[in-house]
Amino acid sequence: MTRFNTKFLLLLLLAAFWLPVLVPAPAAAQVEVERILATDWSPDGALVAATGSRRSPDGDSTSGVVYVLDMPSGALRWQAETPGPFYSDPQFSPDGNRLAVARCQFVDIYAAATGELLHTHFADFADPPTCVREIDWRADGTRYLTAAGEDVIVWDADTYEPLHQLRRGEVWDAAFQPGGDLIAVGGSGGIALLPSTLDTGGQPFDTFIISPVYYVAALEWNATGTRLAFTTHSSQVIRYVPSQLGVYDLSQQAEILHMSLDTETAFGLDWSVDEEQVVTQSGDGRVRVWDLETGTLLAEYTSIPRLYPIDAAFSPYGGRLAYGTLIPSAPGQEANNSPAGGSSLAGGAVQIVVPDPSLGRLNAIAQLCARDSASRALGAPLTAQAVTDATLPTFVAQIESLPADAIPPACRADLLAVADAL
Repeated sequence: MTRFNTKFLLLLLLAAFWLPVLVPAPAAAQVEVERILATDWSPDGALVAATGSRRSPDGDSTSGVVYVLDMPSGALRWQAETPGPFYSDPQFSPDGNRLAVARCQFVDIYAAATGELLHTHFADFADPPTCVREIDWRADGTRYLTAAGEDVIVWDADTYEPLHQLRRGEVWDAAFQPGGDLIAVGGSGGIALLPSTLDTGGQPFDTFIISPVYYVAALEWNATGTRLAFTTHSSQVIRYVPSQLGVYDLSQQAEILHMSLDTETAFGLDWSVDEEQVVTQSGDGRVRVWDLETGTLLAEYTSIPRLYPIDAAFSPYGGRLAYGTLIPSAPGQEANNSPAGGSSLAGGAVQIVVPDPSLGRLNAIAQLCARDSASRALGAPLTAQAVTDATLPTFVAQIESLPADAIPPACRADLLAVADAL
């Protein structure tokens, strides 16, 4: 044996003696993984819908799941499961009787109370077809739209037949204007406002209200249809830019707010009914609630990273927030199953939280309750004077003692939830 080979053998023996023995890691346990991507509240606040996917323990199959939960108890009302990639974007009809959900290229319409499947239709005319990214109902409930690929299609809500087709480059989001006749369309070319009866016959159009430098990922009207909130895609044409949040005012024809979210693309966006707060849900898994007047971050929660479509939703009076999580947690991502001031539903996959447990928020909701109360006589005590720390117990007792039909159930539930979180 040569001198070189002898030294080499000695080095190998020393290494074997001193270095730790490498033992193969045990195989990871096979578990069923559930992802809730999007949520929505029924108009009366009595139900929460949550959609996503479930992967089998062996990873060989995936099914889309829909949960509808009774609120505020969180009890399961009904669920649906279909083989396929996922369900997304649950949207209750304005009267609360139907629930539309996207199932990749399809839209399924369910009876909201019972889960009866009322209708299924193909929702993308592109070749090849792509998955539906957005569903939105018109305020009168006679129409709904779907956004997929390069198309926005308006459907008759009674016959489920297509009425109009808008082709707009790559479309990420679209929404009917509340109380108006416009559709806002956002995507690779910024935002366009179009008459809801327009039919481009599959031809592209180029009407912008925002500079096309923005790649719009999500948009949302305020409750009165006078302002439009939007978020931008973080991967712009030239360089990476953190997702931005903007608010466009139609009367001023200008942006009145523009701020960096310091996150990856915020694909999820919702506006509280009093227009004071927005929630964004971004690709890095952060759910964040913002005060629009000050730009202050009010609350932040952990959701699912690296998945789309995602969307969190405010309750009808803005006191609570619903969002989805990953169950069980992925490596390095602890599941947020018990957020402070909130509750975990559907085995922890759906979170209900109170993002702003403050007297200011409580009084703002009380104002909305008084506006919508069955009579001014019953609503007046809600706003006779602002609630303070000293008067909070009396206020809660008053709300609990009101007749069931005195104030909207959704409002009562939000008031009690915020009061309980204080």
